[in-house]
Amino acid sequence: MSPGLTICRYERPLAARRQTGQPPPSRSASLAQVGGHDARRRTLAGVSESPFFSLAQERIREAIASGAFDNLPGAGRPLDLSDADDPDWWIKRRIREEGGDLSALAPALIQLRRERRDLLAGIGELASEDAVRDAVADFNERVRLERLRPSTPGLPPTLVTTLDVAEALERWREARGSGEAPGC
Repeated sequence: MSPGLTICRYERPLAARRQTGQPPPSRSASLAQVGGHDARRRTLAGVSESPFFSLAQERIREAIASGAFDNLPGAGRPLDLSDADDPDWWIKRRIREEGGDLSALAPALIQLRRERRDLLAGIGELASEDAVRDAVADFNERVRLERLRPSTPGLPPTLVTTLDVAEALERWREARGSGEAPGC
């Protein structure tokens, strides 16, 4: 509140007292009675006595009357508060709404384990032995780099095993349905 507005709110009741012949209030009483509101009553009654609360209520009523809240997205549906106890609920919800992958937020240990599982499960879909070798080499390099990185306090060390190229090629051949690599 600006100082000028505060002074005006104080001076108006003081001028009225002078005109009626009443003595000016004491300093503590004048501070408690700024703008015609008793500060003790305002704190006991809560915000509903505040002029700002009244103004907000008035603006909300006007918006409802003008139809500003009609046809909003999600109107008539209950709010999804299933993750409200999570302090990071808003960012997780935003990532999900935008089609992002929450697994990217997982620690490296979990990411590498998932990737190892997915690589072994989908190894038959790779086009050639060279593609299998490249995928296994790339995975093994990331595991090696993660092992060299200093461990994060509170998290376990990276205990993901590397993949054996020969074993991966054998799985690929079995998934392809032949004992030999195509094109050899």
